[in-house]
Amino acid sequence: MWDAYRSTFIEPDIISPTPGSVSFSDVITTAITVLSSGASDETELAVLPYVFRNVTDEVYTTATSSTSWIVAGLTPETSYTFEVGVQDLAGNWATTTQAATTTLAETPIDATAPLRSAGQPSGSQSAGTTGVTLSVTTDEAATCKYSSSAGNTYDTMSDTFSTTGGTTHTATISGLIGGESYIYYVRCTDGVNTNSTDYSISFSVDSSASISAGYLSRSPKLSTNKPSPYVAIFTRNLKVGLTGNDVKNLQIFLNTHGYNVAPHGPGSLGQETLYFGPATQAALIRYQKANNITPAFGYFGPLTRATILVANPSSSQPSTDLPCLSLIHISEPTRPY
Repeated sequence: MWDAYRSTFIEPDIISPTPGSVSFSDVITTAITVLSSGASDETELAVLPYVFRNVTDEVYTTATSSTSWIVAGLTPETSYTFEVGVQDLAGNWATTTQAATTTLAETPIDATAPLRSAGQPSGSQSAGTTGVTLSVTTDEAATCKYSSSAGNTYDTMSDTFSTTGGTTHTATISGLIGGESYIYYVRCTDGVNTNSTDYSISFSVDSSASISAGYLSRSPKLSTNKPSPYVAIFTRNLKVGLTGNDVKNLQIFLNTHGYNVAPHGPGSLGQETLYFGPATQAALIRYQKANNITPAFGYFGPLTRATILVANPSSSQPSTDLPCLSLIHISEPTRPY
């Protein structure tokens, strides 16, 4: 090339620059920083000498003076190749490449105890049921335990579900008694987080009309026109919310002594139930007031029980208007827990 002013020939620059090296910093799951260092030229680098390129995804920058490039949107645990091009003032290029791998995807931190749901059984089980399958579902793999008393920590619970470790947990409960109600309390752990509150599963077993189990037996058309002798034995105090054979016997006593629990349907004569509800309480209050028992607020305690146990067994002329009611109540069965 000729210099017009000096009439001398100038050798053109055809030598590429030295591209230097490529390195990386801040390598994370989905991003990486590409660094260029050590680039040089025998004359001078261009004003905007660097172009960065993601060879794997074919993404590159425009010419820049920056010696670093932050690349985002990458895939975790993936190898990428990056190239840095360097240009001098004469337009000569040189490139260098280097590979890097993004890091392992971060595992979310589990800070929540297993969520329990779908507890079974529930409601009333048919008369004669002596065993059930206790079950619960969790939203993650867990180990679950159960107890018949509330407020126990997971570690102090002695009964572990026979099938557990996944998301469905089952255990067999046996020795159930008709006319009884049952509540079991469940807590689970996922190995890191443990339930700090109880999850309750409650159910009851219907009673069967059997004297041997302590229930009412009936003989039709053999009654007197006054209440028949009452020989039921009550072994506990009764109040609203309780269930059992003794509740049913109390309703029978009230219905056959002129203090009807209900005029018809559940609770009425011949349709007594195991549940001590508001209707039973109201009938008991009427009985207490009539017999000068104070306070008369529908609580079946020692004072009221004493008046029933000494009920007059006198008889009168036979009548066919009401069924004969013979009540035989065995003392309350011991729960299996």
